[in-house]
Amino acid sequence: MDSFAIDVSGSFDNENRCNIIGIKGDAHLAKYLTHKGIVVKMRNNIIRIGIHFYTTEGDIDRLINFLKLY
Repeated sequence: MDSFAIDVSGSFDNENRCNIIGIKGDAHLAKYLTHKGIVVKMRNNIIRIGIHFYTTEGDIDRLINFLKLY
């Protein structure tokens, strides 16, 4: 299995958990993900990705695969 790391911004403790994941990236990565059909918002060099109850495992797999390809 290949090793893959995403630079996640924020805290991992239970007090600060939410359904928004922030990954460090630039406008090019945000535009790439948007072009691939992933809804993201860019804010202060952090790409914000919402993970909600209607997000499927397949959606997460697509996101990860696009990040690996980038």
